[in-house]
Amino acid sequence: VASKKGGPEVLKLIEETMEEPRPNEVRIKVHATGVAFADIFMREGHYPGVSHPVTPGYDIVGEVDKLGDDVTSLKPGQTVVALTVTGGYAEYLCVPEACLVPFEQQLDPAEAVSIVLNYLTAWQMLHRFAAVGEGDRILVHGAGGGVGTALLQLGKLSGLEMYGTASRPKHETVLKLGATPIDYKASDFVKKVRELTQDG
Repeated sequence: VASKKGGPEVLKLIEETMEEPRPNEVRIKVHATGVAFADIFMREGHYPGVSHPVTPGYDIVGEVDKLGDDVTSLKPGQTVVALTVTGGYAEYLCVPEACLVPFEQQLDPAEAVSIVLNYLTAWQMLHRFAAVGEGDRILVHGAGGGVGTALLQLGKLSGLEMYGTASRPKHETVLKLGATPIDYKASDFVKKVRELTQDG
C-alpha cells in the first residue's frame, strides 16, 4: 500500500485479515500484476479519482481461490485475468465475478498479465477505433512503453507502416519491432513524419 504520495519508497508491505468474497465476488490468489504508468501515477498522486492510501495494481492474473454466493461461471483453481484498476499489489484480492475472464492459455503469469492492459488497449486502438488495414500508416507516441510496444507488435502483424516517438535509448527496440524511431526530444515529430512520408 502507498499510504502517501511519493516514489517507490512509500510502498509498504502490510498484513491484513484475509477478506471473504461477498455474493457475486471471487477471491483470487494473485500470481502476477502489472507495473504500468497508471500505477506509478497513482502512487505519486497524479491519477484522477484515486486518493491515498491506495494499493496499486491495474491488472492481475491469478487463480480462483474461493467463490462467493451466487457465483456460477468460475470454479476454484481456474486461472483468470482482470482489469482491477487498483488493488492488484496483493496476495489475495476479491473481485466481482463479472470482471473476471477465464484464461486457459499456458503462458507464464508475467506474460499473461501484459495482455490485460497493454495488448487489449493496443488492439482496441488499432482495430476497434482506428480500424486500420494492411498498408495503413500509423504514428505511435511512447513507442518504447508497454502499450507502445504492443501497438508496434500488433501493427506489424497487420502489415502497417509504422513510426514511433521514443527517447534515444529505446530506438533499437522500436526498430526491432518494425517501426522507424523518431527522437521527440531532438526533433519536431510532425516535421520529421512529413519529411519521412511526404504526405504525413
